[in-house]
Amino acid sequence: MSYNKTQLSETLADELVNFIETHPPEDFSRNLRRIVLDYIRQQVDIGMPIYMKTFLHAVYDLFELLDVAAAETNVACKMKSLF
Repeated sequence: MSYNKTQLSETLADELVNFIETHPPEDFSRNLRRIVLDYIRQQVDIGMPIYMKTFLHAVYDLFELLDVAAAETNVACKMKSLF
């Protein structure tokens, strides 16, 4: 994947860590996925809004981020338990 690296401010990095520690990514991802799918099911019945394509791309990317966060925090927890 090719992208421009963005420098995170210390405040943003701290907030991301706090969010991940407060809301375990695996649980958050699972619950958010349920909410999004329920919303989409309802929208299918009444017609999809014009922003749905953009929304779905953003949500997909968010789920990818949460999957990485879950994997990395699980590895970190396992490493801590070894010591």
